[in-house]
Amino acid sequence: MDGLKVLECSAELKQPAVMATIVRAVGHSYRKEGASMLLLQDGTRVGSISPGCLEQDLRERVQAVLAAGIPCHVVYNMNPDEDVLWGEAVGCGGALTVLLEPVAGELHGRLQRASDVVSKGLPVRLMRRASVQSNDIRYSLAVGEPALRSCSADPGFRRGMPEGMPLLDTLWMPRERLIIFGGGDDTVPMSEAAQRIGFRVIVADWRESVLQLRQVRGEELASGSPREIAHAIGVCPRDYILICSHNLARDKEMLAEMLSHNPHYIGLLGSAKRVGLLLDGLKVRRQVVHAPVGLLIGAEGAEEIAVSIAAELVSVRSAFRRSMRKGGERFEGGRLVSGGRLGTQNGGIQAAR
Repeated sequence: MDGLKVLECSAELKQPAVMATIVRAVGHSYRKEGASMLLLQDGTRVGSISPGCLEQDLRERVQAVLAAGIPCHVVYNMNPDEDVLWGEAVGCGGALTVLLEPVAGELHGRLQRASDVVSKGLPVRLMRRASVQSNDIRYSLAVGEPALRSCSADPGFRRGMPEGMPLLDTLWMPRERLIIFGGGDDTVPMSEAAQRIGFRVIVADWRESVLQLRQVRGEELASGSPREIAHAIGVCPRDYILICSHNLARDKEMLAEMLSHNPHYIGLLGSAKRVGLLLDGLKVRRQVVHAPVGLLIGAEGAEEIAVSIAAELVSVRSAFRRSMRKGGERFEGGRLVSGGRLGTQNGGIQAAR
C-alpha cells in the first residue's frame, strides 16, 4: 500500500519534495505502471519503485527538479544489450519511464484534498493533463463514484478538464477495513500484520474491559453486542471480517450479524469441527466465508497464524483488484493507470509534455 503512504505523506509535507511515478514499464520490472514514491529534499523517501537500484539516481535528481519547478521524465533501460550503464548493473531486462513531479502549488493542493477524501472512505482519482502552452502539468480530481469510472469507457468523464494531452490517472482507494471480533492477546499479531499490509483495523469485543487492555498502535476499538458493533462502525460490503473470540455462542451471533451485511470476506478461526458448529443453520456464500481461516502453511502459534491470515487477506484483496481491471487499465498497489505513451531516449531526461 505504498500508494496511500505516498499520498498521506505528500499531503502533510513540511519540506520540498518530488513524487516519482512509473508511467511506462516494458518487459520485466519490480514495480509496474502507477507505482510511486516520494523523495524529500533532506534525502529521505517514502515508498519504492525498484528493489533499490534506481532510488539513489532519482534522489540525486531531486534538487534539479525542485530548482526547475516543472515535471520531467527519466528513462531507465535495464537491457544490457542496449544500455551498458543500467543494463549490466541492474540486469532486470526491462525499461522504465519515470515521471518526476515537484510536490508544490497546484499538485500539493490536489494531494491534500485527495488525502482528506480518502480518509473519509471515498475513492479519488487524480487526473493529469500536459499543458499545450508550457511544460507544465495541470491537475483535476474526481471524487466518489465518478472516480471509479474508466475514462476510456466514459467519453464524457473528462468534460470540463483543462485542454492538453492526457498523461496519467492515479486512483486511490480507501484502506480496506479488517474488523477483528475478539480482543484476546492472540489477535495482537493479527492486528499488527494487517496494518503492515495496509488494512485499517477495528478490534471489536462485547467485553469493554478486554478492549481497555489493548495497546496496539493504530487500531480502533468498538464494544457492544454484534448488532451494536455493526451499527456503530457501519459494516459495508467492502469490509473484511475476522471472527476469533473463542466463545462459540458469541462468535456464532457475530457471524449471523455480519452475514446480514454481506461483507467482502469473513474468516473463521478454529478447527473444522468448530467451523461446522458455527456454520450450522446459517445460509452462507462459500466465496465469502473462509474457514478455517488462513492459507495452509503449517502455521503454529499466534505469530505464524497471523502470517497465514495476512497472506490470505492479500490473496483475496489482489483477486478483487484484478477483477477491477478493464479497458487495458492497471490497478496496482492502490493506483489505476491509463494512457501515458511517452517518447524519450534511453537514459534521457525531458520535460513532461
